[in-house]
Amino acid sequence: MVYVLDREGRPLMPTERTAWVAYALKHGEAKVVRREPFTIQLLRDSTKYLQAVTLGVDVGSKHIGLCASTEAKELYSAQVEQRDDVSELLTARREFRRGRRGRSHNWYRPARWRNRANTREGHLPPSIRHKADSHIRAIKFVCKMLPVARIRLEIGKFDSQKIANPKIQGEEYQQGALANWENLKAYAKWRDGYKCRACGKSKHKDGVRLEVHHIRRKSDGGTDTPDNVVTLCDACHKAHHQGERKLKFSRPPEHKGEAHMNAMKDYLCDEVHGLYGERFDGVTYGYITAIARREHGIEKTHANDAFCIVGNIGAKRNDYNRYLHRFVRRHNRMLYRATMMKGGIRKSAQTARVVRGFRHLDEAKWNGMLCWVSSRRTNGSFKAVDVDGSCIKDGINWKRFQRLRNTGTVLTKRLDGDIKRISIKSNDLIGETNNK
Repeated sequence: MVYVLDREGRPLMPTERTAWVAYALKHGEAKVVRREPFTIQLLRDSTKYLQAVTLGVDVGSKHIGLCASTEAKELYSAQVEQRDDVSELLTARREFRRGRRGRSHNWYRPARWRNRANTREGHLPPSIRHKADSHIRAIKFVCKMLPVARIRLEIGKFDSQKIANPKIQGEEYQQGALANWENLKAYAKWRDGYKCRACGKSKHKDGVRLEVHHIRRKSDGGTDTPDNVVTLCDACHKAHHQGERKLKFSRPPEHKGEAHMNAMKDYLCDEVHGLYGERFDGVTYGYITAIARREHGIEKTHANDAFCIVGNIGAKRNDYNRYLHRFVRRHNRMLYRATMMKGGIRKSAQTARVVRGFRHLDEAKWNGMLCWVSSRRTNGSFKAVDVDGSCIKDGINWKRFQRLRNTGTVLTKRLDGDIKRISIKSNDLIGETNNK
């Protein structure tokens, strides 16, 4: 299936007439604007016949499901992998900046926290804001490619206390473990008998200083809950963080995804409604999608969930227009590595932007296979990775790569099988489309 834009760049209905597409490209009646998904733009006037296309979005913290369909046929299906390293990178940047300011002579500089973004109403943390904006970006991408008439979202409301304790109800929500305690640290020390959980030394008998340790780090999704903290003496705590002692405590379940969904659902709905107005068809919920999926025997995937969200269950599925998109970071702005080398030298974190004509994560072909260039060495030995970041092969000579597209923030790969190559150049691009 080939996606088509009119002369002004507005989306038209896609076509499966690959012979007509090849003719239009050969005779200058169309040009290629995108390789994957394969999209052309007409260079002449055309009819404006459109059908009602509905876009279903399976909202998620790590994965996004997309499906665009008419009542008769599925036109587009994709799964989007989101970035999950934003919080960790921001934490590292904050530590580096605090250390630099502590070593500098600007310690007397007045505090400027009052003008920060988190004081504004409706503020989302950067990691959650990026996930919400990724949904908006995915919706815009589909709407630029297909004439979407309706957009429907599946959102979820999660009760973290109910997940941890299914029997909780009524006033028990206000009568948790910390109900009569000043803070979490005081409760954790009392719960552990004012003893170190690692060496058993006591505050009253041995006179050790007690500290509270997070089993799962907050940067890894840990929370300030009693089941995620233990009491340690200052010696054991320091030895653990320096890697001299390992602690064996069961890690509590992670509920970071549920918290992210609760935080961004209202923002996401408001943004979609503000951008598309009447085309926003409202929201649905996971249990409704699950019922429709079970009734029709559909396998549980994010793209299949989006197909059920659309509501056109009788539409013909299209196995040849399924895609996997993955958001990635384009550049690393860190100048030096954090680990100190011998002689007090820090290794540069900035590699050459262009090595033998290739940039990091340039889309290329090697041995007839779509891949992305990852590690680039000055001796001409490159590493090829798949769209999910897994290694295909390392140590490939750079001359064996055929560069297709410059690096971007989204990697796209078709998940279907047979692809027919249209060997017609248009604007220095070679199109690829399906023969089905």
